[in-house]
This record gives sequence, structure tokens and C-alpha cells, in this order.
Amino acid sequence: MGLRLMELAEGFSCWVTGELEAAFIYTEIFEDGTYELPDLPRAPFVVDVGANIGLYCLWVKRCHPDARVLAFEPAPGNVQALHRNLRLHGAVGGVTVHQCGLGAEPVERARLTYYPGMSGNSTLHPEEKVLHRRLMEERLGKAEAAELFAAEEIPVRVERLSDVLREARPQGAIDLLKVDVEGAEAEVLAGIDAADWPRIGALQLEVADLGGRLAGVEGLLRGHGYAVESAPVPRIWEELKFWYVTASRLR
Repeated sequence: MGLRLMELAEGFSCWVTGELEAAFIYTEIFEDGTYELPDLPRAPFVVDVGANIGLYCLWVKRCHPDARVLAFEPAPGNVQALHRNLRLHGAVGGVTVHQCGLGAEPVERARLTYYPGMSGNSTLHPEEKVLHRRLMEERLGKAEAAELFAAEEIPVRVERLSDVLREARPQGAIDLLKVDVEGAEAEVLAGIDAADWPRIGALQLEVADLGGRLAGVEGLLRGHGYAVESAPVPRIWEELKFWYVTASRLR
């Protein structure tokens, strides 16, 4: 399954691997306002962890054309689509893409389960997709679920965010950190050094509340001095327990 150009809305096309998922993410970001950006400076520094095919990057650049974005995406197919979409929309300037995942410790060869039909669900924790697949079989049919969950295992590199920031952003504010990494949110946050937390002004995360994970993320953020709000992610089946978490540094 290769890349193809798809019109997601009138006047807005992008390169996708899976049409159904790309349409969902476009609606989530550009129409529903799920990722409404907080109050940011004119030229914010934004870190996008789990950049997928680049729709969130494009949203940031639409809202703040002078933004600098540090994007992380481990899947090669997604990275290819991301670069094409940035060029297609004239948003290359100020965006740096790192083809790697983020975690608590560096790993030279982690195993990413990559779903070409719904690349945004690609994960280092495929065991967490069992319920998702079962629900999809029940509601969309086994043939559709089998096609969307057709997977490849890909070796990927994992870095710590603070290690990358030492070169990419050694000083200055990190105005916004977005994390959507399909089960590895706590690992990404564990890769932030104590000295870097005060530089992060706001966070946006998607968290599956499995095994008390939501409370753990909320508690960690509050412990680092943030006001935290959580709400169920719209349009996602309730059984999957996906929550949208926003955090802003207390003044």
C-alpha cells in the first residue's frame, strides 16, 4: 500500500497511506478543533511527537506561519508522506523532522508495528490494539478490520527528548509539546530531564486510560507545575478509553 494524494476537504489535499484514517484525523484537527492551540507567541517553538503524515504540523503552521516545529515520526512511510505534505502546503520552512521514536531511554533497534492502512495507530505496544481490532471486526466487519490491521514490523530508533533538545533547542522556551504515540506517552515524558520541564509552557496529549495510565500522566504533569484538564476524545469508541489531556504551566 503506497502513498496517494487525497482531497480531504475542498481546497485541501494531502498524501496519505490510509484514506479512512486521514479523513478522521483531518476532521479531528481542522474541523472539530480537538487540538485547539493554547495562547502562543507569534513564532512559537512546538514539539510534535508522533507526527504521522503531518496534519498536526500543518495545523500549527496554518495558525502560526512563523512557528518552528520539531517533529518526530519513526515510520519511514509516514516520514515520506510528512515531507511531501509539508512541501505540498508550502510549510517546509521552520519544520525539522527526526525519523525516530521517543522514549525513556535510547534504543538502537526497537520494533514498531506499522499499519499502512491506518498509520496513525502504528505502535511500539501492539498488545494494546487487541480491543481496537475486536471492536472494528464487530462494527465494520472482519474483512475491513483485517485490511486496516494488516501490519509490518519495522526496526526503528528511539531517542530521549532531552537528548535531542540539547542540540536542537539547548536554550529558550518550548512553547508547546504535543504527544500522540499510541501507548508510549509515559515513556516519552520519562525522557524529559528535570531541567527541561520548566521550559515547556503547555502540553497536548492523547492517552488511552489503560491500567490507570491517565491518572499517572495527570499526576506527573501536576507534579511538574501544570494545571491539567482531561476529556474523552470525540468520535472515538468509548470502550477504547482515549482521553485528550491538556496542560498549561501555572503562573
